[in-house]
Amino acid sequence: MVLSESAVAPYAGLAGLDPAFTTSLANKVEIMQSYTVLNRVIAKLGLTDWSLAYLSDQFTIEPIKGTSSIRVKAQASSAKQAETTANAVVSEGIDLLKEIRLKEVQNARNFITNQLEMVSNTLSELHSQSIGTVSAIEQKELDREIAVNEELYIILSQKRLEMQVLESKRLDDVEWLQQAVASEKPIKPNKALNIIIAAFLAFFAGVFWVFLEQAWANRRQTGAISS
Repeated sequence: MVLSESAVAPYAGLAGLDPAFTTSLANKVEIMQSYTVLNRVIAKLGLTDWSLAYLSDQFTIEPIKGTSSIRVKAQASSAKQAETTANAVVSEGIDLLKEIRLKEVQNARNFITNQLEMVSNTLSELHSQSIGTVSAIEQKELDREIAVNEELYIILSQKRLEMQVLESKRLDDVEWLQQAVASEKPIKPNKALNIIIAAFLAFFAGVFWVFLEQAWANRRQTGAISS
């Protein structure tokens, strides 16, 4: 069994981005090992004879201690298969993270657009009321409401522009830090460990056999004396 590993890190281009549109490290790990990613890996690599549970057992995804990066390890019967699996998991995981983030940005943009339409309608109504005959106190209140809604309209317009910029850039949540490279050094079977275990077993088996022979000899000797 051969092990291969890859690593990803948060995309530098997301620095300063509203935290609402970035994904936490723990969530990235959960998403990258989700069944959605596994199904995509199976389809991409043509692993039609692999079940989701089997593929899930062939790799691990974990945060790298002391960093904001993620390590992906895959094992397989061949070095090339381990490399391909690790890279496919990362690739499909990044794509899914991108899709989720893009969907969140689009939903935010749609929500802001709806709010803008509501504020615009409110402003139209307020301006209509302002044209009619109103008292000085009512006019003052209308002016205040118009000013508040105009300020809100400006803020929402800026937010919608931000969402449109994010949507057009389609920045990834993460980027490749290091792609997996095939390693010819197997992790299973561990020959050195197997040799040590075999040596211990042989030693204890020999000691047990000596004790067994001695006990049998003593028993025969005791029987001969009794006779």
